[in-house]
Amino acid sequence: MSTAPGWYPDPSSPTQLRWWDGSAWSEQTSPRPETAPTGSPWPQPGAPSGTPPVPSSGTGVGAGVGAGTRTVPPPPPPVPSLYPAAQTSRSSSLAVDWSNKPSYFKRFLASFLDSLFSGWPALVGLIITLTVVAANDVSTDPNVIDVQLSGGATLAIVLSLFIGCTLSFVLFVWNQFIRQGRTGQTVGKKSLGLALVNTSDGTPCSGWRSLARIVIVSAIGSATLGIFRLVDALWPLWDARGQRVVDKMLDTVVVRVAQQ
Repeated sequence: MSTAPGWYPDPSSPTQLRWWDGSAWSEQTSPRPETAPTGSPWPQPGAPSGTPPVPSSGTGVGAGVGAGTRTVPPPPPPVPSLYPAAQTSRSSSLAVDWSNKPSYFKRFLASFLDSLFSGWPALVGLIITLTVVAANDVSTDPNVIDVQLSGGATLAIVLSLFIGCTLSFVLFVWNQFIRQGRTGQTVGKKSLGLALVNTSDGTPCSGWRSLARIVIVSAIGSATLGIFRLVDALWPLWDARGQRVVDKMLDTVVVRVAQQ
């Protein structure tokens, strides 16, 4: 019969006890009581010995300690992780900090930086357009028909808007789907030490999941007149893991990572 779970002399250190869970040694240790009888026949876990002795009086954890000796309380249990499955995985190349969820302000700031990164070409095109319109004294009243723009001015407006919007779209696709799909980090997330990963193993989310996050929020948000979009954006404020509603649908989460 195998030895029952309890505290036994640590085979690697005679000055402390180690918890035997019934099949293997655990990582929990405790100082060996000074009153423990020297020379007592301590049973060796794993050997076919009988049930280890227990204290004759008192309560508490005392398995493996001889009768009449002081019982040894076990160490406090570890704090449960928010991501137990992913925390034990070593398949991710990211140095993920699983101890706590990132702040909502950091997530908002990362989204703002991403908007600036992908939106600046379109903003430049809009500024050029407004400059050309102002230089030609064109009325902005939609009821007034203006023919004051020359061919060159019209071409400048068309090219600035087309090139600006096209570059913004390319940067958006590269940042949100390609870069984030491969590394888990957009430009904004990278600068603030955040990453979008799978909750199952802590690996970077794929480009398809990054795309699905945007498509789902846009589709359901439009169908609910923007209500779902608002709820989804605010959900991390009270969620234990800091997940959005769409993150729960796709098994993803934004986490903190070590700056590299």
